[in-house]
Amino acid sequence: MKKILAIFAAFSVLVGVLSFSPVPVHAADAKVDCAAVKAKSLFALNSWNAYLPCDSVKGSYIGSIQDVAKLIFWLIDCGLKIAGFLAFVYIAWGGVKMVKAQGDPSEIQAARKTITEAIIGLVICISATAIVNWVTSLF
Repeated sequence: MKKILAIFAAFSVLVGVLSFSPVPVHAADAKVDCAAVKAKSLFALNSWNAYLPCDSVKGSYIGSIQDVAKLIFWLIDCGLKIAGFLAFVYIAWGGVKMVKAQGDPSEIQAARKTITEAIIGLVICISATAIVNWVTSLF
């Protein structure tokens, strides 16, 4: 049951992240507002086309291999932001475990281990996000 819920949650997040993509332009004389398209975000996750070049006629498009690399960096950045959020949830879960331990030394030790692992994961996520943003700025 937990596995099914995890798959459903991952699918829901993926659909939610990809669902705020811009609506394609069908009319020949209609213009795309590139600033409005790139400003869309969901829970601080940029839309998939935020780093791509934008034309007022075509909208966002992939024009070179660097644009494909930017999409890959976008995927990595979104994954790291989600992992950082999950690290905060894990820290909170460790706090709940510590409160529920009620003085039992083995349970307190397990809760401390949970919190320590979550903090290490959060530090890794923050560092990796900084590295990905730095590498992205080079393109």
